[in-house]
Amino acid sequence: MNQDLWSDLKSTRLALLQALKHAEASQWERVFKQLEKRMLGVRLELSDSVQAFFVDVLRELGAVLYAKGIRFEEISVFDPFDELKQSDTLEETLYYVKQHLVHAHCMIHRLETLNNVRYSAPIANAKKFLDMHYREEVTQSLVSRMVGFSESYLSRQFVKEVGCNYIDYLTNLRIEEAKRLLRTGIKISDISGRIGYLNPEHFSRMFKKMTGYSPKAYRDSLRRE
Repeated sequence: MNQDLWSDLKSTRLALLQALKHAEASQWERVFKQLEKRMLGVRLELSDSVQAFFVDVLRELGAVLYAKGIRFEEISVFDPFDELKQSDTLEETLYYVKQHLVHAHCMIHRLETLNNVRYSAPIANAKKFLDMHYREEVTQSLVSRMVGFSESYLSRQFVKEVGCNYIDYLTNLRIEEAKRLLRTGIKISDISGRIGYLNPEHFSRMFKKMTGYSPKAYRDSLRRE
């Protein structure tokens, strides 16, 4: 990796961590897209130096979380550094790191909102509805009708006050409940229906997207503990 490219990537990494401090997810997402474009544009291989770069990203992300009183275990079930080593391609590594950034940003700004700001009435009602009904087939259209505001307003205000969008919030509720149920003997296909996913394959895809593991792999890991 030439020195100019390496310097550019390090600057982008620092900008990425700074952007996580903004409540608007679009801030860090924009910087991450620049990072992706830069790396893929020069067709970098997943070399030791590139792996080390992403280890630094996760290490610095861990420091940001720690400063907020959040442990890495709260956004990742498995050791993030071990999982990073198992990525075979640059594309896989970028995807894996992005998922951690998504979860970290949501956690950081959800806690800040809980600690410092009271929710407005429509968002408080929307959250309460989701917290109670996430196991059912819930759509943003339904929630907006329940709270009496347009979908566009609800979407913008939800991100502003909660720190993540409606879909991420709903998905997180479902996946956290799935993790709890996977500790029991309930069949995976039955768990899918219990948390609002009528299609078990879709549930498996969403679970792997959020955790990095299929429901079966997650359950198997619990048995090895």
